[in-house]
Amino acid sequence: MHLQLPIRLLLVLSGLQLLSKTTVAQDSPIYRSYASQVYNTELSVPAVTLEFPISFIIDEENHSQGTIDTGDELWVPIVFHILYQDDRDRVDELQVLEQLEALNQDFARMSVPDDDLHDPEGVFRQYAADTRIQFCLATTTTDGNPTSGVNYRKVLLPSSVEDLVIKSNEQGAAAWDPSRYLNIWIVSQPDSIAGYAQRPGLQPVTDGIVIDPRFFGLGGTSIAPFNGGKTLTHLIGTYLGLAELWTVEGCGDDGIEDTPVHNAPNFGIPGTGHISTCDGYPIEMVMNFMDNTDDVVQYMFTLGQARSMRSVLLPGGLRSQLTNTATQCNFGETSLTAFSNLSQPPSLSSSVVATTSGESSSLIVWPNPANSYADITIQSTVDGPIPVLVRDIKGSTINSSTVISEGGVARLHTTTLDWASGMYTVQANVNGKVITERLIVQR
Repeated sequence: MHLQLPIRLLLVLSGLQLLSKTTVAQDSPIYRSYASQVYNTELSVPAVTLEFPISFIIDEENHSQGTIDTGDELWVPIVFHILYQDDRDRVDELQVLEQLEALNQDFARMSVPDDDLHDPEGVFRQYAADTRIQFCLATTTTDGNPTSGVNYRKVLLPSSVEDLVIKSNEQGAAAWDPSRYLNIWIVSQPDSIAGYAQRPGLQPVTDGIVIDPRFFGLGGTSIAPFNGGKTLTHLIGTYLGLAELWTVEGCGDDGIEDTPVHNAPNFGIPGTGHISTCDGYPIEMVMNFMDNTDDVVQYMFTLGQARSMRSVLLPGGLRSQLTNTATQCNFGETSLTAFSNLSQPPSLSSSVVATTSGESSSLIVWPNPANSYADITIQSTVDGPIPVLVRDIKGSTINSSTVISEGGVARLHTTTLDWASGMYTVQANVNGKVITERLIVQR
């Protein structure tokens, strides 16, 4: 089927690239901007012919606005489409897991500090909410086959800003059924564009989030000061129906009662008690994920924002089908066969070697696949303490230990009897150099 986006949208997005003759160097400080407002404004036109069931789009009058429950957590399955050109620059599985862990911490109110110079009396922090929304990697494809939830595609034009190029199998990766998966495309964007997210209720064929690898995850391809994973948290807020605090016109109402108006996006690290120029000169909530301050500043959604996002996922909401596909979050079913769906499957070798400044280290995990136990061995030219982390497919830490390297060898023996079958990531930090290995647990 031939699809076309509105011509004006293509011109706007393409113009973002044409306005700048050069791209920002990967190691340079960068400015973050979101293209969601432009994207959604231009996309709010009659939908093209749909490839997915019409039931995905629910009439606005059936949307249960203002409802919130205190029941179980709502789990949303994600598939990451990683589009890359050079093997050396592609986002790896560890970076995906670390982003997923940061995302779940943000939505669970685990990023809120005890003290904050921007909110010394806790006026805003009292509204910080555990949204009871969590995210996982999908474990089955649309056809029911196992998957790791990470879809690698090596492409010729990873920096394309044409939405339908990114979201087509010809040059990018087509969306998996958006009524069952949150599709996230990781692909280079021009200059300072961090990405954009489609709001609920628009056309399914393009539904999801596009994010630049410079703003994705912690470490790896991400660049400070946007290497705390907050960009994706912001974009998922848009995906779940939240407005950015400064709104399109500035000093507008985002529809959430407990968020103050902002006259414009804030950048960097604002001063204490940053005051808006809007009527009444309210103090702005610069630590809110829907502002645009540096990652170290942001740590909260409000109770009202949580209520609004949950209403999108609850029965009657525009994305309620996402949380009705529990099998997509069946964490115990990931196995070796899942990697058959990756165009660039991860290595399952038992050793990873990293060399820096004449120092070399290797990480060996055996047996792999494991059943009841795993032995982790670090061989290094550096003696001393070595932190070791084991994370599961959700990004949660399963084991955190510190081993001592003596005579160039450090060992950790751990039982895996209580671990679910699936893929795990073993990470060792040797003198500031992180080396990783993947561990498969099979029963």
